[in-house]
Amino acid sequence: MLRFGLVGKIVLVTIAFLIVFTISIIVEITHLVRSEMHQSLLDSIHSRMRAAVSIFERDMPTVHVTWAANGAIQRVTAGSLATHYSDHHMTDAIARVANGRAVLFVADESGHSFVRRMVSDANDTNEESQRSLGMPLDPSTPAYQALARGEPSEGETTLLGTRYYVYYLPIFSPEGKVIGSIDVAITANKADAVINNLIWTIGLVAGAIMLVAAIGMAFITKRMLQPLAVITQSMRGLAGGDTTTVVPYADRQDEIGTMAGAVEVFRQAAIDKARLEQEAEKARRQQEAERQAAQQKAEEAAHQLQIATDSLADGLQKMSNGDLSVQIKTRFAADLEPLRENFNQSISQLASAFGTVSGSAYSISNSTHELSTASDNLSRRTEQQAATLEETSAALTQITQRVQKTTEETRHAHTVVNSSRADAEQASLVVRKAVDAMSRIDTSSREISGIIGLINDVAFQTNILALNASVEAARAGDAGRGFAVVATEVRHLAHRSAEAVKEISALITGSAMQVKDGVESVQETGNALHRIVSQVEEISTLVSNIAAAAQDQATSISELNLAMTSMEQTTQQNAAVAEQSAAASHNLTTMVTELQNLVGRFDLGDAVKLPHQDQISLQRTATLRIVSHN
Repeated sequence: MLRFGLVGKIVLVTIAFLIVFTISIIVEITHLVRSEMHQSLLDSIHSRMRAAVSIFERDMPTVHVTWAANGAIQRVTAGSLATHYSDHHMTDAIARVANGRAVLFVADESGHSFVRRMVSDANDTNEESQRSLGMPLDPSTPAYQALARGEPSEGETTLLGTRYYVYYLPIFSPEGKVIGSIDVAITANKADAVINNLIWTIGLVAGAIMLVAAIGMAFITKRMLQPLAVITQSMRGLAGGDTTTVVPYADRQDEIGTMAGAVEVFRQAAIDKARLEQEAEKARRQQEAERQAAQQKAEEAAHQLQIATDSLADGLQKMSNGDLSVQIKTRFAADLEPLRENFNQSISQLASAFGTVSGSAYSISNSTHELSTASDNLSRRTEQQAATLEETSAALTQITQRVQKTTEETRHAHTVVNSSRADAEQASLVVRKAVDAMSRIDTSSREISGIIGLINDVAFQTNILALNASVEAARAGDAGRGFAVVATEVRHLAHRSAEAVKEISALITGSAMQVKDGVESVQETGNALHRIVSQVEEISTLVSNIAAAAQDQATSISELNLAMTSMEQTTQQNAAVAEQSAAASHNLTTMVTELQNLVGRFDLGDAVKLPHQDQISLQRTATLRIVSHN
């Protein structure tokens, strides 16, 4: 593929423009010449048609030509036209005068077709003319359509392969009907030859002009663009890294100077670029040194973090196994040391809290055991009291049956009533002690709830520590990924610890509610016993009155019988309450045992806080005294 320089391209563009311009001129001149030639031929063929109709009028007796004042043909009329002619001298004469061809068309019987009946040169052995005889005029041609309208037609056409300028003149009958047409045609070869010669002449002249213009344009363009070659050489040197050579022609005030100035700007930019690259390389080396130092520091921090995570993972593993006595002895880095201290402190607080819970559970176990024993004794004594009341009721019945033994039975009743009052007072004392024990249990339950809240806070702090560890691991990137996993496990352990604390809290809350119910039941028992004491005092008064006034014996015995019946019902109710209190005490004992088993899963070390031995001994002694007194 050919490659041209800038000069060659400018010359080629100029030549192309000249070629297009020349072709446009040739086309326009050809169009004008062709139009003039066409009009000239039409004028010529009109004059030749006038000569033809004159010959036609001379040789055809029935033909009459009407002429206009200016000599133009106005109308051709014929009486009739034959459908066959033996010779064609008339058309030959017309052809000689017109220097072309002549044809006589005659309409057929239908009047819709025009057939060639007389043709020039048909008398000779001209096969083309002989072949055209009898051929109708093509109905699709403009000439046929004009003749059908009774109008003349002129223009270009092709007859038997030759292009002609043709003039068709209609022939009318006296009635005004078109019965034929006379046709004069001259060849267009001469006109085409003139036009072709003109085109060749213009083309040769234009080619010579373009050649001279191309040579001159090449010379002028080369002289004008010579500085571009020098600037191009400077640009190549600049592209090769030569920034020392000054770009020439930068002081010119034309486009060349503007281009040279732009190249000079590029040279200065290349100089600045080289300087900036040196500065960037220096900065890169400094950044690389800082990066290596930071990487070394990060690796050291990752090592310290790995030590911390391993220690925390080991401690958390022991914690998950129930060992709350674990402590991290290995010191961490300065920024991680608070994490170790917080972990050790959290474990210590958790162990202390669980130790407190264990001791409280032990104390609650002892208290509930004593409460259960007291409730059983209360239930048994209430049953005994009910039996005593039944015996009293039977004695009163015997009193009504044996009035004569009123005095002895009254003394016996007085004795029984005094005994019942003592029992009721003793039972009231036991109930008050049971209420006090229940109050202490309720207080212990609230303390356990506070301890559980502390454990929940410890679990929350552990979760926060694990979250902080996850954040630090995320900041450490890939080096802290393992620590992130450990922190996630720590959060899971803290979550499980919180769930366990919630379960313990639910158990403690249930126990507190049951203890509250027991306190209310025992208080009701005390109130009932208080009423029993009051009733027994009334019975004692009644018995004294019986001894003092025998006349009221019957009435007093009846009232006493009613009172004993009410006392029996109250005693039965007390027995039911005592049984409920005993059942609640047994349930509380079972729950406390479960709490002890739950706390016992953890290894608390020295953090277990059990009740002091003196307090335990005093509690046992008080319990034994209550049991022996009752």
